[in-house]
Amino acid sequence: MTPRGYAWNALIVPWPGERVDIARCMRALESACGPTVAKAVRTVAAHRVPLTEQGKVDRVAIGRMCRDESGRHEGEAA
Repeated sequence: MTPRGYAWNALIVPWPGERVDIARCMRALESACGPTVAKAVRTVAAHRVPLTEQGKVDRVAIGRMCRDESGRHEGEAA
């Protein structure tokens, strides 16, 4: 778990030509799994899944993307 309490990173890739509504995804997650789980997930949308040189999912890159995105939201005024 990170210092902010996140346990999981979620990368969402939309269908071609579509957009992702992160807030809607988080509401669905909270409805299905409860608020404790939903608060433990950092979510980011991307056009593609980052891969390692071996063609596997690059979990480190996804973590970086989620950290960068959550940092932008934390810095915004409410």
